[in-house]
Amino acid sequence: MKYETITQPLLERVRQFCQNQWPYGKPDEQCDITSVFLIHLFGGVLQGGFNYEGGKEIPDGGGYRDGRGLWQLHYWVKLCGSVIDLTADQFHGGAPIVFEPDFHRYRSTFPDEHLKSVREHQGIKLAAWLRNWAAYTNPTRARQHRFLLVRDQYPEKLLPPGLTVSEVEAILKNTQRLHPDSWISWTRVEEDKGLRPTNHPSNTRGNCCGAQITPMTTVLHEGI
Repeated sequence: MKYETITQPLLERVRQFCQNQWPYGKPDEQCDITSVFLIHLFGGVLQGGFNYEGGKEIPDGGGYRDGRGLWQLHYWVKLCGSVIDLTADQFHGGAPIVFEPDFHRYRSTFPDEHLKSVREHQGIKLAAWLRNWAAYTNPTRARQHRFLLVRDQYPEKLLPPGLTVSEVEAILKNTQRLHPDSWISWTRVEEDKGLRPTNHPSNTRGNCCGAQITPMTTVLHEGI
């Protein structure tokens, strides 16, 4: 499902959802999956860059230029001449929500082949995020979450419910020890547990879907 409108309340809601998916609720190193998820919601194209590509320095840098003037490895979404970025606050001076015309802080230097590979690499996590988003935007369902270990591009193990993040991290470290050459991460998977009563308090929450078009061309929060 793609939203035809992008409003401040909708972006704030999406950001809160993303925080629920990020390890420890922090945007650090989550710009790739977050950007690919945003493309599935709003459209647009993936962009990104860094000072180096293929072992060679890129003149004048690329990626995201933080508040100190340093270029950082980063990914974001370009849509209709504007940048959409929900993870810039991992960097010095970055805002948690950016939706504004492209400006000097962003410079895409990665080739299309690299960006295509990044999108494809998010397949398993993206499927979980989209499933979780469908549950998140439907408050009539009672849910619990479980953790899914992802090794390379394939599911490794759906863990039992009730585990804490620290317990999952211990399992991840053990899996990394068994597969030292693999890329291993984890994400959350929502599970429906049946309908809530129609008078459940959560059923009265507002829904951003179908909101009217509201222009938004400013950074919503000060950098952290």
